[in-house]
Amino acid sequence: MARRDSLGETERSIVVAAHLRADRSAKELAGIVRMQERTVRYHLHRLEQRGIIRKVPFINVYPLGLRYFNIYFSFSPTDRKRRQRIVQELKSSSKVSWIGELGGDYNLGFALIARSPEECLEFIEELSSKEGDIFLQKEVVAHRSLTIFSAKYLAPSLKSEDALGYGCESRTADPVQLDGLDEQIVKLLSKLGSLSIRTIAQHLGKPHPTIATRLKRLTEMEILGGEWYAIDVKRLGYQTLKLLIEVRSNSRKFKREISRYVAERPEFVYLIECLGKWDYEVGCDVPTNGSVSTIIDEFTDRFGGGIVSIKIVPMFKVIKWSLFP
Repeated sequence: MARRDSLGETERSIVVAAHLRADRSAKELAGIVRMQERTVRYHLHRLEQRGIIRKVPFINVYPLGLRYFNIYFSFSPTDRKRRQRIVQELKSSSKVSWIGELGGDYNLGFALIARSPEECLEFIEELSSKEGDIFLQKEVVAHRSLTIFSAKYLAPSLKSEDALGYGCESRTADPVQLDGLDEQIVKLLSKLGSLSIRTIAQHLGKPHPTIATRLKRLTEMEILGGEWYAIDVKRLGYQTLKLLIEVRSNSRKFKREISRYVAERPEFVYLIECLGKWDYEVGCDVPTNGSVSTIIDEFTDRFGGGIVSIKIVPMFKVIKWSLFP
């Protein structure tokens, strides 16, 4: 059984204030949560020690001419061994950035980093050719944009407006080209999380000024977008649900309205605009034994006939999470 931790009001406020702005100093955080600096430092250190939060870089692959495709499968219950082989195949692929064990209509989902829909389909075809036709159903959607919101549900009174994201506008006619050292730096950050310039230099055997210059360049190219804290929500008694939302007309006005609504609601933690079977994926953190029906009803009431369907997909387990191919 997974270990559970509880957070006091002080810790919850600090987590929300630091969540998407891990670069904030203890002094800045203390001003936001109205506590002493030493209190903030102590709790941040303890939260990291306990494994509740982990500092990671925000890496944007779009300037490199890449994009994300989410693929969802359901398997035949009699194909457990082949399912295990497919999971191992996905885990070993550098193109797969995320694998999740799901509930509802799908058993498994994964995110593929590819340059085009054709490359995505080639990957799926190759996977199918190795194991045969074992998928009961399959859906593929392309990301157009992603926005991550702070975990406001942990401290609703804090009124955080922090957000991180990327989108198709990050792609350019001429994709950015990384040289060997740039790629080594980004892969190291993806594998080990946020690291100091000194630590990166030691790992790669390069002078500190060289690493500092490269990090600045990667930030200017919008490949590195700062640091944030990944939160182990299961440890806190929460479960993440994916809401797969199909709409009637995804006009610019509707996009603005749904983006504003999701940003304002404390339980919503990310919004992905998609191209495919559905138009949006919304991440929703709810208490493990809590009900999502009220959230769905309020969402439907807010947008009325603009919503065709909302499919709920529980996220049971993250099998793999990588930030860079």
